[in-house]
Amino acid sequence: MASRTITLVGSVAAAFGLAVALAGCTGGSAAPAAKASAAPAHDVPTGTELAAALLPATALPAGFTEDGVGKADSGRALSAAAPTVVLGQAGCSDILNAVGQPGFGEASYADDAFTPASALGEFDETLFEFHGSGAAQFVAGLDSALKHCGSFNTSDETGGQEAAKLTLGTAPKLGQSALSFSVWVNIGGAQMVMTDVAVQQGTAVVFVDNSTLATSPDAVDLSTLAGQLLGRLPAMP
Repeated sequence: MASRTITLVGSVAAAFGLAVALAGCTGGSAAPAAKASAAPAHDVPTGTELAAALLPATALPAGFTEDGVGKADSGRALSAAAPTVVLGQAGCSDILNAVGQPGFGEASYADDAFTPASALGEFDETLFEFHGSGAAQFVAGLDSALKHCGSFNTSDETGGQEAAKLTLGTAPKLGQSALSFSVWVNIGGAQMVMTDVAVQQGTAVVFVDNSTLATSPDAVDLSTLAGQLLGRLPAMP
């Protein structure tokens, strides 16, 4: 994903021609994961394997094309690094600027991003694999953290403050645990909305995000796309 800076997602903000970034962009992530270290066991799929499972542009509504940055993944090595974003301690803006990107203690990841024909928005997809019970803990921790994010302010690239609002949606009936949330940000008289769905199944977490102008919604069905990604997850080693 291109960078998401609520300084709120860089690539999405750029697509709007706005100097604000909203959380969740993926595909060629500008936020690097913590340095990978050898895991105790090769117990989950690698980033290379996850990249092969990502949805192609043909899974999206007509007009979406892959971002020029293309896919990003953690490669063939698995990580045992600690999270760089601690959900129980980070603020709302920090979480939203990082969610959908590596840095949450995952063992491996892969992501990609797509832009609609209007160039007003972005769809992002990320696959994470965690060691042990890390996937379930991540989704539970994210759900708990987001419950404390109602209305808050975030800063744009000039240092100005923008009003943001987050609401939790109805979680899709997918996987073993799931959540949905939307973030609205008012920028120069326009309202940008980002909607996200995260689904945990075993050691994996599927994360999909769609950002657009509130006045120009598109036909992206995140629950359906998350379900398709679940069906494409690689087999355990």
